[in-house]
Amino acid sequence: MKKFSVVGLLISAVTLSVIALFLYDPYLLYSRFFDYTGMPAYQAPPNAKPKPDMGEITVCAEQYPEWRKAYTIGGIDIQASDACNPDNPYEVAAFVRGTNNVIMPVLMRTQLSDDAVIKKDDLDGDGDPDNIPLE
Repeated sequence: MKKFSVVGLLISAVTLSVIALFLYDPYLLYSRFFDYTGMPAYQAPPNAKPKPDMGEITVCAEQYPEWRKAYTIGGIDIQASDACNPDNPYEVAAFVRGTNNVIMPVLMRTQLSDDAVIKKDDLDGDGDPDNIPLE
């Protein structure tokens, strides 16, 4: 087996210690580096680009502002809505009454078929249909 000299081992240990110290905290050596070489010259940051014009931002870009009003459609009273995008009042009337129980002009203002929401059979006699079959 070959024996290494003590001096070679010491040089290796010092070198590895400096590398480990540099990897652990590189700023320990950077501060000494500038003592010998001097601080680098100041470099101004690049000019900032101007922000693009965003224009006017609308929070509620509603397509149908007339849907916010109160309506009476097909015997159904629909309250005014403060929602950002209110529901189609004709669809509300069709869902409440049932698409099989609304008149055809109301159904034509929706995109529902006449058997989309079927309501029938007032079982408890309170005036509203209680049987809603799902198909």
